[in-house]
Amino acid sequence: MNRNTRFMLGLGMVVAGGGFFVARSIQRKKLFAEISGAIGYQGSNIDNYDKYFNPNYWSDETGKPETYKLEDYSKLVEWADDLEGAFSYTNDDEEEIYGVLRQIPDGVALSQVSDVYQDRHNEDLKEEIKGLDDDEVKRVADILSQYPPYRQVI
Repeated sequence: MNRNTRFMLGLGMVVAGGGFFVARSIQRKKLFAEISGAIGYQGSNIDNYDKYFNPNYWSDETGKPETYKLEDYSKLVEWADDLEGAFSYTNDDEEEIYGVLRQIPDGVALSQVSDVYQDRHNEDLKEEIKGLDDDEVKRVADILSQYPPYRQVI
């Protein structure tokens, strides 16, 4: 075998190997999408949680029992101010944002926080979060995916 033949043979092996890994990756993503759809996983798309960011969601009892739990106004102000302090033009404090969002117990409470945030800081909380890097927004969506829509008062 001459040098050109060996080079072409090596290149062919690299292309075939790379093709295998690309095809396998596509298969896995497709399988994940099918499984996620079957179990109802909403995943890392923050737009799936629009209702939780709606400042009116907490006051609309449609689809919620009459006795769902609301948060104390002082706690809402604390969370809203902590979130505002974590956002910055130069460098956001992502860990602070994640920490505050983990403290919020459900979708109704996030709606209350969005309402207070908008009133106190004249900003839309969801738009502020969407201003983060894509991987950070996905992490926020993962946190929100753990929220129940509301908590019932017992």
